Amino acid sequence: MSSESPSSVSERSGWWHPLAVYTAAVATVAGIASWRAVDGVAGFWASVQGAAGDYLVIAEQGYPTGTWRVATFPGFSLVLRGVAEVTGTENLALVSVVVGAAGGLATAGLLWWWMRDRGLSDRSATVGVIALLVSPAGFVLLDNPQSEAVFLPAVIGACLAVERRHRGLAAVLLTVAAATRLSAIIFILALVVRCAEQDGALRVRLRPSGAPRWHLWRRLEVRRSDLRWSAGLPMLGLAGCLAWFAYTWAAHGSPFAYFVEQSALIPSGPRWHPATWIHWGLVERASDLAADPSYLVETVVNIGMIVLCAWWTPAVLRRFGLAYACIVAAHLVMVWSLAYNFTSTSRYLLAAFPIAAIAGIRAVEGERRVVVGLVVSAAIMLWYGTMFPNGVALA
Repeated sequence: MSSESPSSVSERSGWWHPLAVYTAAVATVAGIASWRAVDGVAGFWASVQGAAGDYLVIAEQGYPTGTWRVATFPGFSLVLRGVAEVTGTENLALVSVVVGAAGGLATAGLLWWWMRDRGLSDRSATVGVIALLVSPAGFVLLDNPQSEAVFLPAVIGACLAVERRHRGLAAVLLTVAAATRLSAIIFILALVVRCAEQDGALRVRLRPSGAPRWHLWRRLEVRRSDLRWSAGLPMLGLAGCLAWFAYTWAAHGSPFAYFVEQSALIPSGPRWHPATWIHWGLVERASDLAADPSYLVETVVNIGMIVLCAWWTPAVLRRFGLAYACIVAAHLVMVWSLAYNFTSTSRYLLAAFPIAAIAGIRAVEGERRVVVGLVVSAAIMLWYGTMFPNGVALA
């Protein structure tokens, strides 16, 4: 359990801390990346403007019939187009940079407030924000505008809204998230569980002495009579992904076009193929692990992130409850079963944000290995973030 004091929890004077942390992180990554970029600041700026890649193409051209880009959800591109139309600018690349920065700042701020509402001290919450930003894939919130700029603020904002009993607002934010990334379904289901916890309809009893650690199902207590109808409001967020499936049905002839195109991008075939589960891609590219240092580091880091999240899931359960433990566990299942060779694992695990909160708590409580881990992670993130301007896509 955390040693947070009630007096520290009641203070709200540190609201500017996530702003300062995010600004410092952006300045650090941009400064180092500009120094390492082939063409200096100009080269770094050009790479950042083009980082949104396919999202920019979709924002400009939509989804041409037969294109593999239908495998990309439209949320981020819709935001880019909407901001461009409102501001009257034709430079969508610049818009993506602005939206990326705004989304990164919103992610930092909303995460900080979520941690404060869950009882963390100002200091622990601030370190928790740092932990998220310095995680290996944190650079996508700093110098590489991607869909995380919309997805993460939406899902963390939905969690914060539920904590403050604004379940209707949570449903709206989840709709935005579900139109941006299919994994929003994890948050939709988890926040229904969280609402049930708040209503007293779902409780996890303390583990009896000597009982198996993982026999959680034996300690669940369900009281359906205490469940309020509003606990189901997060389910309205499914409208975001259902609208996308309806569009692909009308425009491309199948509501499952997204899944078909996603599967076509993987050498092993469908994501549910056994070759994906056992990560045969690592076996096929075993020689590359020795020949390509970047690929080796990426693979080791991604597997390390999986191990860390699995190891700390019980801590999330004890500190934040069943719903947030489900968020972490579901993301672990997702990256293990869907990532052919763990590519982009660190990016997907950014959404397992309760892990960053645990890191913040433990770092403030003086766990040296956590502090050292954050320093190492920051170095890896800076390496990732500065390699990107030089044409190396990582995380």
